Amino acid sequence: MPVRIHRTRSTDQDFNRFLGILLRGAREDVDLRLKDVHERTGMGIEFLFRMENGKSRPTIMELMQLSLVYEVPVMEFLEHLWPLVEVTD
Repeated sequence: MPVRIHRTRSTDQDFNRFLGILLRGAREDVDLRLKDVHERTGMGIEFLFRMENGKSRPTIMELMQLSLVYEVPVMEFLEHLWPLVEVTD
């Protein structure tokens, strides 16, 4: 039987907010400004700001780009986020 991943609306908000906290922390750990990340990734400053504030979510490819810039394995971000996802039968 296939496993279904279910997220409620509140979980989506929590997911985005927590991901934003992780992204901002990772950026600050490598002492980069949003402008620096924009220059290295081509992602818009407004988009980066919205992600860090839980208002937008990156695609997996964008998360991989950020992972490289922040020198954090992408799996480290995902491991912290996994508890926010409900798995149901």
